[in-house]
Amino acid sequence: MILTQQTTLEERREQALESASFLGLEMPLLIDEMDTAARGAFAAGPAGRGVVDDDGSLAYPGRPGPSGFSPEEARERLVALLDSATA
Repeated sequence: MILTQQTTLEERREQALESASFLGLEMPLLIDEMDTAARGAFAAGPAGRGVVDDDGSLAYPGRPGPSGFSPEEARERLVALLDSATA
């Protein structure tokens, strides 16, 4: 898979969806605006991925770099968040 520098939000969205499909991810994605405000707010690197809870806090930050995100760890955190929301 080849990723290019996006110049529009639509290009960013398309690449995010293609990447998620390629990786077999089935979880919702949040895509940063072109000003990368979320990246700055969460101190994420270029490949920053994480789980944000319903309060807007970073519940699972992942780790830096392209291999720093664990779908299994993210899924565990999401399940824990959903379980606590329904308890």
